[in-house]
Amino acid sequence: MKESTTQLIERLGAGLTPSPPHLLDRRLATALAIGTAATFLLLTASLGLRPDLAAAGAEWMLWGKIGYAATLALGGYLLCVQAARPEARPRWRVAAVLVPVALALVAALLRTASLPADVRSSEWLGETAAICPWLIALLSLPCLLALCFVMLRAAPTRLHWAGFCAGLLAGAISMLVYSLHCPEEGVAFVASWYTIGMCVPAAVGAALGPRLLRW
Repeated sequence: MKESTTQLIERLGAGLTPSPPHLLDRRLATALAIGTAATFLLLTASLGLRPDLAAAGAEWMLWGKIGYAATLALGGYLLCVQAARPEARPRWRVAAVLVPVALALVAALLRTASLPADVRSSEWLGETAAICPWLIALLSLPCLLALCFVMLRAAPTRLHWAGFCAGLLAGAISMLVYSLHCPEEGVAFVASWYTIGMCVPAAVGAALGPRLLRW
């Protein structure tokens, strides 16, 4: 005797229990903790902390960099929570990333415009513009892999977007950790090259999303 569609669905669903509340949040938090710790260990083993870190902690610029990165990490986290779910749409969560970046760029333009013309280029380029984005991108890899592992288990369906969000969050965490090494203090430098460094793993995540997150 053939079973009906309703009977088949009931049989397949027998014994299934709902996921615990906030399971995805806990898994993402665990992945972030592991990824951040791995990024910090990679930084200290390869580049080291800036030698004047204690003195820099008394200045506003270090905390400005940390605050900027932390704000972007929060926005990236909101995007990841949504992107990890099937058929998820970001809606207002995109503003949690776009607004801080826009404000940082406006501050950079205002700061640069207030400086004499002969020092404006150094405000933008500093001394490490050629390597800063790539170092941030490389440091983000442990966090990116940890986030992709968790998001894969959440069964996202927009794989390019989910990979982009994972890379964005990993890049923001890497920015935060990298600020403990980087001596650059130009507002324009941070707004441009730090942000580009975050965008590199976001682009990598978007490109590799269908491979890393296919389930």
